[in-house]
Amino acid sequence: MKKIVLLFITGLFLTGCSVKDWEKTPEGVIVNLKGKTGQDARKIKLEVISDKIIHVIASPSTDFSTDKSLCIAKSPELVTPVFEVDGDENYVTVSTAEIKAGVSLGSGQITFYDRNDNVILREPESGGKSFKPFSVEGTDGFSMQQIFESPVDEAFYGLGQHQSDEFNYKGLNESLYQYNTKVSNPFVVSNRNYGIIIR
Repeated sequence: MKKIVLLFITGLFLTGCSVKDWEKTPEGVIVNLKGKTGQDARKIKLEVISDKIIHVIASPSTDFSTDKSLCIAKSPELVTPVFEVDGDENYVTVSTAEIKAGVSLGSGQITFYDRNDNVILREPESGGKSFKPFSVEGTDGFSMQQIFESPVDEAFYGLGQHQSDEFNYKGLNESLYQYNTKVSNPFVVSNRNYGIIIR
């Protein structure tokens, strides 16, 4: 009898310590990255907003921020469309009728595909996301850097109204802040027919 009880307790202990690599949710999928620490993303959430919009949230910790976005408001009338989640121990994808997003469970690299599995946008193999902690007057936070692969002939437009004569921001820097005739909007559109909003 003692052997059975000990084996049962050991089994519970091992089960309680394991964390699933990914988990389907009513809105999409949550990914727990393997061996990520420090400045890397440790958790990624893909939320399906519509057939053509997938919201990506990355966190350097094991939890997501509960702060509400100041630039994104989800309409209460918006209904999550039909989507599918498929994956294994190395890769997981979320698919709608129009697009698909895949996450490497090893590096955290995210790739977006069209309905014919052509790559729309992809991070470098290293994952492309990094976080740097900071503290201002007792408030802790993170600055974030996001990198995507981009062909030489790609152009980026948007970012609001600025005082420079630049329209194509490919390879350029632009500080986003509000000032008199400078109106910033954290949204870019590519000539390759996709857009990115940063929140």
